[in-house]
Amino acid sequence: HLRGVGLFAEMIRKKTKDKVDELMKYCVQVGKDIARMYKEAGVDVIAVVDPMVSQVSPKHFETFVKEPTTELNTYIREELGLRVMSFSCGDATKNLELMCQTNTNGIAFDENVDLAYAKEVANKYNVSYGGNLPLTTIMLFGTPAENVEEAKRELEIGKGAGYILSPGCDIPYNTPIPNLVAIADYVSGNYTSLDDFSDESLADDGADFEDVEVEPGHVFIEVITLDSEGCAPCQYMCEAVRGVLPKYEGRISWRESLVKTKAGIRRMKKLGVANLPVMLINNEVVFNNIVPTQAELIEAIEKRL
Repeated sequence: HLRGVGLFAEMIRKKTKDKVDELMKYCVQVGKDIARMYKEAGVDVIAVVDPMVSQVSPKHFETFVKEPTTELNTYIREELGLRVMSFSCGDATKNLELMCQTNTNGIAFDENVDLAYAKEVANKYNVSYGGNLPLTTIMLFGTPAENVEEAKRELEIGKGAGYILSPGCDIPYNTPIPNLVAIADYVSGNYTSLDDFSDESLADDGADFEDVEVEPGHVFIEVITLDSEGCAPCQYMCEAVRGVLPKYEGRISWRESLVKTKAGIRRMKKLGVANLPVMLINNEVVFNNIVPTQAELIEAIEKRL
């Protein structure tokens, strides 16, 4: 995470692949140390969280990620005697099967992943699977009744051994407590009312994010995110834009449109965007749930200039 977007370039260049391996070995050791401290604190399940699984190809996962993750998971299970869950945010669909091959007890994922497919993969490898209540459209902005209906739908899909109903990722700040209580009550069999709660946090939040009219010789970049302050892929996509700004001084304007607002959700639906983060250039989706390298972003900008 501290290495930033430069890590992707190092995965691609032959001369720098050894640097990636060295960094991964270091991260495994840090992971082992932290897991040991967690056990001493009384933790029973360790979540090995790798938000970048959605950003790398299966080939790169096999080359750089699978062996170190397996080593860490094996340490947690066999040496510490704990259970381990492997989590990735974003559309990690292409790597779900590889995640299951890392000696994990289970996989967890967000709303970008199809629950029925995840169930199929998890059952194949006899691991548990957790997810994937939508964070904003349902948990943050939905009513208690809508949250119960979504939980009911997901339990129907995931029912059977190994399924854990859970939020897709970090619960957004200001998620109405009645929404969380309604889900818990439904699962425990205590939910009796479908009355909608009124909560000021559900109020509209102002003007929509509109298309920006682009002048000749200029480029407008929009990054739609959950929140770059808390979502690693979102942060890297915003960093990618900031990285090229000096090269195009005065010719690029950009904004981050957060889906933690109703305006952001409307923007996302208007564009037909299903996964996050997404980068638009001149109001056209160019990089969907994948962080571009600097070279790829420059090429896309030059094409539109």
